[in-house]
Amino acid sequence: MADERETIVIIGAGIIGVSTAYFTAKKLAEKYPVDQRPRLILLEQCEPGCSASGKSGGFLARHWSDGTDTEKLAQFSYDLHAKLAAELGGADKWGYRAVDTFCAEIDRIPVMPAKQHKSSHFRTEAESVVTSIE
Repeated sequence: MADERETIVIIGAGIIGVSTAYFTAKKLAEKYPVDQRPRLILLEQCEPGCSASGKSGGFLARHWSDGTDTEKLAQFSYDLHAKLAAELGGADKWGYRAVDTFCAEIDRIPVMPAKQHKSSHFRTEAESVVTSIE
């Protein structure tokens, strides 16, 4: 008998594709019994994280997008990563840990229009070079 279940195909196994596959599989497991669950296929040309997603070194910073159009998305992503690490034992399984970081730019200081100036992370050229400790 042919398998007549639906098939969901996700193209790309970078951070977005893998995250989409993870949350899709989680929702399908809640909704369908195993024998009726749609198949989930994740396609990648080489291996998961082999392109841009694999080059980040696993470094996340919660406030580096402050004052930009992607600020809320970046903060949500950071918080979600911490939540998943707690749920899945990330400290033991992949070395997840929070660390304090310092960011400074010596050769240029980002200048943002006043309406986007939300935090002490950005300074005008007349102000100090020190940006923030996160």
